[in-house]
Amino acid sequence: VIMLEEDLEIAPDFFDYFAATAPLLDDPAENLLGVSAWNDNGQEGHIKDPAKLYRSDFFPGLGWMMNRA
Repeated sequence: VIMLEEDLEIAPDFFDYFAATAPLLDDPAENLLGVSAWNDNGQEGHIKDPAKLYRSDFFPGLGWMMNRA
């Protein structure tokens, strides 16, 4: 299930990103609540590796995906 804030503008790779990370939600070893598409510091010039994923201990809202279970 993908949840979006009503005023969120999505990136061209938004759905590709969620398609690639969806298997992580089904993996019990990952122990994830959800996958977020929001990163306050994700703009060009602030990141070194645009393909890297990070775990967080807070819930960054605006656009996220959770398992139905």
